[in-house]
Amino acid sequence: MSETVASLHLLTGAYAVNALDPAERAEFEAHLDDCAECSAEVRGLLETTARLASAEAVVPPARLKAAVLAQIATTRQLAPLADPGDSTGSASPADPVAPAVAAAVSTATAQDQARSEDGVVVPMRRAGWGWAQRSLAVAAAFLAVVAIGLSTLLAQANHKTSQLDATQQAVTRVLTAADAHSLTGTLVDGGRATVVVSASQGASVFLGTDLNPAPSGHTYELWYMGAGGTAVPAGTFTPDATGHATEVLTGSIGSASAIGVTVEPDGGSQRPTTSPVLALKLTA
Repeated sequence: MSETVASLHLLTGAYAVNALDPAERAEFEAHLDDCAECSAEVRGLLETTARLASAEAVVPPARLKAAVLAQIATTRQLAPLADPGDSTGSASPADPVAPAVAAAVSTATAQDQARSEDGVVVPMRRAGWGWAQRSLAVAAAFLAVVAIGLSTLLAQANHKTSQLDATQQAVTRVLTAADAHSLTGTLVDGGRATVVVSASQGASVFLGTDLNPAPSGHTYELWYMGAGGTAVPAGTFTPDATGHATEVLTGSIGSASAIGVTVEPDGGSQRPTTSPVLALKLTA
């Protein structure tokens, strides 16, 4: 394929929107006679531009026709003939029809822009983005929202994965510690629980099985319980659908003498508001 023919293949879009000069247009139309590919592409582009033009069409002002006809009735249609005997050879005055029609169009447009026949304001359509530009803008905005949403979900998933990994590592350290010892008991409202404590790790792990769900609007809360009824919050937990729960207690065990569980309002409490459903003594 010669360079000239190759360049002609690139002119389909310009031809469809009538953007070629006369020489280029003639050369491209001669090329269309022998190129089925370009002919098919031009047909598709012409159909598309026709649809875009239809979408952007503006209805003429209602008074335009009447205003033009009124001007025609009082405007000379032809300029007077020049006097053959005029020695100066000067031309006749310019034809006033075009300015008159332009004035009529301007007047009708202004009137219809301000008010229609029934007194309702009829604003003319403002020049602005075309249908294709608005569609692209909407699509770009949609893709931006999707991208932001996916980024947020990915960040949340990564955060949850990191939290799960950290919890699993903490549980493993406590359960495999050389000084780990366990305490087991039964909850008042059903289910069993084991607390594994490791002084070397400075941490404790709660393991629950066959636990009942907390009442609506409530959660289970863990406590480090000391002498004199003191209690330090150590985290909340919610059993899964099978009644299992694994939770690493927050904070330090300190001088606590027992690990307790209460049922508290969602979000937990700073002090127990109900009697413990489980209390496991750390010392004999």
